[in-house]
Amino acid sequence: MAQTGSGKRPKLFVGRSDRLIARIKAMMYAWRFMEQVDGQLFMLWTRLPRRYDDESVGYTPSNIFDLVKWYKNGGAERLCFIDQADRYPEDAIPLDSDEFKGALRHGFDRDRFAGSDDVFVRRGTGWYFFSDEPVSANYIRRGVRKLFRELPIHPHLVSALERFYDRYDLEPGKYGAIHFRRGDVYEMLRNELPNDANGDLTDARIELIIRHFIVRTAPPEFYHAHVEDMISRGQKIVFTSDSPETITLFQKVFGPAHFVDLSQHKLPMVIRKAFLDFLVLTNASEIIGTASNFTQFASQVGQGKSTSVAGTGDFDIAAREFRDSILSSKDISKSTHEKALKLLEVDYTAYAKRVEEREREASHQFDKLIARGGKIFDT
Repeated sequence: MAQTGSGKRPKLFVGRSDRLIARIKAMMYAWRFMEQVDGQLFMLWTRLPRRYDDESVGYTPSNIFDLVKWYKNGGAERLCFIDQADRYPEDAIPLDSDEFKGALRHGFDRDRFAGSDDVFVRRGTGWYFFSDEPVSANYIRRGVRKLFRELPIHPHLVSALERFYDRYDLEPGKYGAIHFRRGDVYEMLRNELPNDANGDLTDARIELIIRHFIVRTAPPEFYHAHVEDMISRGQKIVFTSDSPETITLFQKVFGPAHFVDLSQHKLPMVIRKAFLDFLVLTNASEIIGTASNFTQFASQVGQGKSTSVAGTGDFDIAAREFRDSILSSKDISKSTHEKALKLLEVDYTAYAKRVEEREREASHQFDKLIARGGKIFDT
C-alpha cells in the first residue's frame, strides 16, 4: 500500500444493486485502485431488488467474509462494508464527472488522489487505473488477485469448501469446471419478447436481450470439444449452472462418471451457496463458460484458464436452440418470432466474427512472444 505521509487519505464509495459476483468484482477493482494511493474504500452493500425474493435472506457480506477478523485486524482502514445501504455521500465527487473526462479510458492522475482527503463516488464497475501504471490487464488483475486472497473467508464457508473436496476426492488446481448459464437469460427472453406484440418492447431492448443470449449463453454442443479434451486428460469436471438440471445434457453424451454436480452440495443461504460455487471455480485449473462475471472473474482471481464458448459454434445450432427454447412459446407472435430470428442472425454473425478475430490476434501475439524467447506465463 502506498504511503503519502500527509495524514490525508482519499475515500471512495462504490456499490452495485445486482447479484453477488458483480458486486465483488466492482469492489475489487475499486479497492485495488485506492490501495495505490493509501485510500479507503467504502462498499455499499445495497439491498437486493424485490424480484430476487428468498435470495435476499441473509444477503450480507458478513455471511461470506469473516468481517469480525477483518475489522479486528484493522481492515476497515482499507475496506469497509456499509450493509443494506444505498445512499452515497451527497458531496462526493463522481469519478465519471467532467473533471475526470477520459480518465476511465486513459488513466487517472495519481497526484489528484494521493495526499487528498476528498471523497469520491462511482456507481457500478469501473476499470480504474492511474496514468503512470503499466497498460496491462494482467498487471491490474494481479493486484486484484492479491487483494482477494487477503479477505478472510467466513469460517462456515471454509468448512463447507473442505467438505466438498473431501466428499468428491478433489484437489484444488487439479480439476476442470463448466459454468453453464441459462436460466436467468432464458427467463428474461421468454418474459419480455411477448411484449413486442403490443408495442411495449422497443427494438433497442429486443437487440439487448438477444445479445444477452448470444454472449452470456451457449448451446451445450459448443462445450463438447472442451469437455472431450478435459476427459482425455483424466480430469474430473465440476458442473455448476443456474439451471442445475442441465447437467443431464452433458451426462447423456459423455456419461455421468466424469462430472461432479456442484448443485448437490447444499448450503442454507443462497448467498453462501453462490459464493461457495464461485470459490470452487476459482480453484479450477480451467473453466469453460461464456462471457459472464461468474466464469471470467473466477479465473481472474484464481489464476486458472478461462475459455468462453459464446459465439464459437455454428449459427444454425444457436438458432435451433433459440427457436426451441425461447420462440416455441405460444405467447410470442409470428412477427416477433421473425424479427427476433433476423436480429439473432445479424448479431450472432457479428459477434462470432469478433471472437474469431480476437482468437487470431491472441495466437499471433503468442507466436511473437515465443519467437522472441519470451516466457509463456505472465508472473
